[in-house]
Amino acid sequence: MSKRIKLNIYMTLKSDTIFGCGYSVPAGDDISVKADENGYPYLSGSTFKGILRENLANLLVWNGMNDNTLTELLGDIGWNGLLSERRINLTNFTLKDKTKSPESCYLSKVFTQLQDGIIKDGSLRSASCIKKGLCFKGYIECLDTDKKLLIDAIKSIKWLGTMRKRGFGSVKLEVSEGYICDNIPSIQIASCIRYNLHTDLPVLMTDISKSYDNLYQTNDYISGSAIRGMVLSELASKYTDIFEQYKDILLSDNIKFLNALPSIENESELPPIMGFYGDKIGDSVVNVLNNDVSGKKRVKLGTCCSIDGQNIKFWSSKTSGHTRIMQQDKNIYQTHHINENQDFTGYILLDNPEIASVICKVLTSEIWIGADRFSGFGKCTLSNIQSVNAPKWLDYSYNSADIISNELYLLCISPTCMLNDNGEPCGIDLQEVAKILEIENVKIVSCSTSTRDFQGYNRKYGCRLPSYSMYDRGSIFKLRCSSKPSLLAIQKINKNGLGIRLSEGFGQVLFIKNKYIEDITTKQAMENQEKQLIKTDAKIRRAKYTWIMENESVLYKDNLSKSQLGEIQAICEHSIINNGLLKNYNINPLC
Repeated sequence: MSKRIKLNIYMTLKSDTIFGCGYSVPAGDDISVKADENGYPYLSGSTFKGILRENLANLLVWNGMNDNTLTELLGDIGWNGLLSERRINLTNFTLKDKTKSPESCYLSKVFTQLQDGIIKDGSLRSASCIKKGLCFKGYIECLDTDKKLLIDAIKSIKWLGTMRKRGFGSVKLEVSEGYICDNIPSIQIASCIRYNLHTDLPVLMTDISKSYDNLYQTNDYISGSAIRGMVLSELASKYTDIFEQYKDILLSDNIKFLNALPSIENESELPPIMGFYGDKIGDSVVNVLNNDVSGKKRVKLGTCCSIDGQNIKFWSSKTSGHTRIMQQDKNIYQTHHINENQDFTGYILLDNPEIASVICKVLTSEIWIGADRFSGFGKCTLSNIQSVNAPKWLDYSYNSADIISNELYLLCISPTCMLNDNGEPCGIDLQEVAKILEIENVKIVSCSTSTRDFQGYNRKYGCRLPSYSMYDRGSIFKLRCSSKPSLLAIQKINKNGLGIRLSEGFGQVLFIKNKYIEDITTKQAMENQEKQLIKTDAKIRRAKYTWIMENESVLYKDNLSKSQLGEIQAICEHSIINNGLLKNYNINPLC
């Protein structure tokens, strides 16, 4: 098996460059640059991959090489086949050395269109440019046997970005070989593996049920089915003999890959529990399962929550979107993703503890996951992997010191759907639940739920899996049992789950203690300092844009175009940043 290596790429701008983001800024630049949440410019991996494809295709033609090489290295449009070990992974290109402030990375230029030798009326346009001389860094992971071919293709790239035919985007690329961190954890036996993922790049967890037309939504957590697919795919391609030996176990429900949820230190990651209502102002909440909530609104509890006495804490992962162009038909579409630089915690449950050593063979320090993971998305760092007794959220369930009543609360930790005797989806099969609890019957007294359609995709056969409507994570049921169930029966359901697709993380439920639901009276949003600063900056930007729109009649009374007004505003802001001086600013004489 060939070894995978890393090619570090350093890109120096020899001219002003535009890494276009596909949209304009209100009352500002008509052509904007891709920037991260802190305002620093970057080049997306998918854009670099497109340029690399063009240059690699030319290089293959000039050298008379195999036409399949391009597809094996970079894939193809509409490709659904098995993964080739030659497929490359690549990252975004970010600043090698960040400047003190993001504003110092840019300058603004304006353009006009000529008609019969004079400036065409209304053709004035402004563009935000990245200053020449800045250096960006990124890398590619590939087989060592493809190193020379890729280095030649990379070095042949001379122009990048928007408006290359007008002198923008001249670049110089340098390549050096790096090291891939592939440390394997030394876990040999475990009934429950707990791991932490840090997103180094944006991760695409496409939510088909919420996507439509040219908009692709994302889940705000890393799904267990994605973790499972990554593990099985890596085992099948890199450790074929071991995969064949343990295939029946690996593909069964004896191994459950649970969702990886955004984590905060010392907090248990419960799903956003439904059923809490409150006023628009204030932090007090009441539970709809036991109280009248007339005149109140359902409270949103983000992606995860934890319970501290009478207080329910909640937080969310951060997601955003980006605009892309379909090369096949040139249509524009928008894709949402989980942002980089976030931490997630997940679990893998194993009925056979000895299989842990097999799974850990592919749980290396660096993993790629999710959609478009060969186009600058999906790189994560795996850390703090360890063997634990059980998921942390089981602390909210019953133990030997608790008194169990005949009224229980059943919480869906992950999307859940059971099938009846005819194989039809039925939500919660109360007869089956009563059978497992070893009691005569069980009834639903009240509940607070929502449903979503969940699908899947079989890459080997190129087809989608059947769609099932499931109770979404956080759905909660208040049950009344004909008699008090035993602790052993409750723990059995907590461990094994209910319903279908258990191996992909679906069907995980929890009998949560009554006090954790009935005693809650307040809510508290958990946000770190960085998120609060970003939120404050966003409020300032929104306030500025709102002021511009509200004062449009005054601002445009002298027939200034929006481009001219944006140019003036940019000049003023640049002057303020530099203490009243206009440094390296290209002022349009027509403004």
